[in-house]
Amino acid sequence: MPCENSARKRSKTMAFRCTPEERKLICEMAAWNGMSRQDYIIAKLTDAQVEVRPSVSVQKALKDSMSELSKEVHLAASYGELSGSLQQRVELVMGLFLALGEGG
Repeated sequence: MPCENSARKRSKTMAFRCTPEERKLICEMAAWNGMSRQDYIIAKLTDAQVEVRPSVSVQKALKDSMSELSKEVHLAASYGELSGSLQQRVELVMGLFLALGEGG
């Protein structure tokens, strides 16, 4: 049985709208950082440091993202150009891979 909102630490609900691409990026970035979407969004909005802690779930999220990005890059290459959002996602994933390599 769920607890009442008054008993929760975070008792207020906030919602916002975004594009499907923005939602996907937020979900991926939260997973890449091993965080829930709620914790990731709050951390980013409050300028809290978001530190990637290598774990099995982070590794799986990065692997899944790289697999999907690889397919999208191959498809985009056949048309001759990468969209801005695809290029941004590739750069973010590669940045995380590089950061994880430096931390190890």
